[in-house]
Amino acid sequence: VHPRWRLTKVRSGRVATEDPNLLAFPSRSELGKKVRSCFVARPGYLMTSVDFSQLEPRVVAALSGDPGLLEIFEQDRDLYTEIATRIGVTRTVAKILTLGILYGMGAPRLYEQLVLAGCVAGEPPIPMYSLEACEGLIATWFKTYPKVKELVEATCTAARMNGGWAYTVGGRGRLLPGLFLEGYRWPSSKLREEAERQAFNHLIQG
Repeated sequence: VHPRWRLTKVRSGRVATEDPNLLAFPSRSELGKKVRSCFVARPGYLMTSVDFSQLEPRVVAALSGDPGLLEIFEQDRDLYTEIATRIGVTRTVAKILTLGILYGMGAPRLYEQLVLAGCVAGEPPIPMYSLEACEGLIATWFKTYPKVKELVEATCTAARMNGGWAYTVGGRGRLLPGLFLEGYRWPSSKLREEAERQAFNHLIQG
């Protein structure tokens, strides 16, 4: 198997593979495990499986300087367990919520992800069966780690000042004209919010 590694396939610039996409094989389902078992090293070679440990949250902690996040990583504690304890949810919900925020996920998409993960069945102490509850979760997360919220706002402000161009630390740019849409009615509001999420996601993933 010789997949193609691409740095231009995804707009944020993160690494992607195709033919086949080795980064997308499921790992938890029985079918996914069977598919993965088909990959074997030829005689005399070893196969390794590598994963970055909470990479995006580490990038956010470094760029935002949020003391709460930095303390977790400096003391080598489990990020999602700590967030779950602070917010009052399970580790699974904390992981979906945290990665969702870093990927620019809004409340509707967060709700969908929680449904898929089976976390919406009235899980105490926060029932997650409404968009309003998901909006509240996102707001609580940002209140818990306020420096991240400041980083999001600063990123969007910088992009607007740069003519709609959002940049990564390495200088990779992405043009987001939706940042300049005005008004608070659909579709302008939705497209502007999406552009703001993309600006932050570009900084972190890129």
